[in-house]
Amino acid sequence: MSDEIIFSTYVKYMYEYLLKNTNIREVDNLFEICFEFDFPTISEEYMDNYQKLASEYLKYFYVRNDININNLTDEEKAFIAKRIQEGRLNYDDEINLFIERTLPKVILLSNEKLGDHFLVNYGPASAEYYLVPNTSLVIGFRYSEYVDYDLSEYENQQRYMNREKFTEEQCTKLGQKMSNDLKIKVRVLEYGQDDLNYNDRTTFRSRI
Repeated sequence: MSDEIIFSTYVKYMYEYLLKNTNIREVDNLFEICFEFDFPTISEEYMDNYQKLASEYLKYFYVRNDININNLTDEEKAFIAKRIQEGRLNYDDEINLFIERTLPKVILLSNEKLGDHFLVNYGPASAEYYLVPNTSLVIGFRYSEYVDYDLSEYENQQRYMNREKFTEEQCTKLGQKMSNDLKIKVRVLEYGQDDLNYNDRTTFRSRI
């Protein structure tokens, strides 16, 4: 069975695992119904590949890590292949335990020169905000920022500041809650509408 099929099936199970075991969908829905600040969704043509993989499950949040299925053992790949061949694509307790066990190593980035623990730049720029430990689950957040509300410059500035404060608070709380629920470190990063060209990540340092 091809790696592409294994990959797409693992991604499906991964998102179902996150929806079942965390409050990420609840917070995603909160942004959708937040009429006070308004968070228009990104249209598919402006999504990066990471957000497209999540679009069937979530509107604003998505897994920003690369999903390294080559980190799975042959037995673990065979487990997924068998489920596919038997037509058992439904999410159940067996899959829940499988993703719980394998997710930490599937999102893991390795670098022999930097050792076991180092920081990875997940951003469009080399800013400290986007530096995350290589063992962390990274969740991205994006929405369509460019909306004309026909307000004064001052009113637009106040709206922007209040919206950013709300976003930062919700993303911080989500990361903390997911870390507790999944028992792994989770970081939620906000990206701008135009931050599409940040796929070439660089590792920064060998000690954190």
